[in-house]
Amino acid sequence: MKVSEVAKDLGILQPALGSWVKEPQQGCHNTRPGNTNLQSQDEKIRQLEQQVKRLTMKRESLKKAMAYFVEIPK
Repeated sequence: MKVSEVAKDLGILQPALGSWVKEPQQGCHNTRPGNTNLQSQDEKIRQLEQQVKRLTMKRESLKKAMAYFVEIPK
């Protein structure tokens, strides 16, 4: 399939698609407009996963404490 046909099917301009096809062949990675540094995204994901783990542990601790205090006879 030709680049012009694919561009037409996708509804984008042929030069844009042509440059995207050529970039990896020229060794240019992650340089398209709108792309950010993938390493920083990976780092952000790692940090968020750690935060989710910490918050999950806190929530479980609070649930146990709540259950303990609810069961104390008054």
